[in-house]
Amino acid sequence: MDLTPPSPTPDSAASPTPTPPSEREVPRAQEILAQAVRRVRQVEPCAFLVEPRVLRRVIKAEVHLPALSVQIPHRKTWIARRNTLIRHVELDELGTEFMTEELIELPEQAILLQRPEEGALESMGLE
Repeated sequence: MDLTPPSPTPDSAASPTPTPPSEREVPRAQEILAQAVRRVRQVEPCAFLVEPRVLRRVIKAEVHLPALSVQIPHRKTWIARRNTLIRHVELDELGTEFMTEELIELPEQAILLQRPEEGALESMGLE
């Protein structure tokens, strides 16, 4: 029984390696995310779309949960105080790279919304 792989044919050796779909979709997903951030901020200037890990970090800080706690209450939305955001969140984690305002001012209380996953954004649409 021969286990050696077949040698490449001249046609297959010359063809370029296709780009994985995930790498091609990144610009489209980023575009949709940028639109979502801008629309959320138009409706509610105190609202921010954040990654789930950022939301968990803020909730743990405000509720004083241990770092290794398993259950996080209200893990999709949270109203956070400005002082907590200053201590536990970097500005770029609030989606500021997608905002059009020159100066981002943190409100006394901010609404943190869990950012949808890239695939979910495309299927939801923004209409």
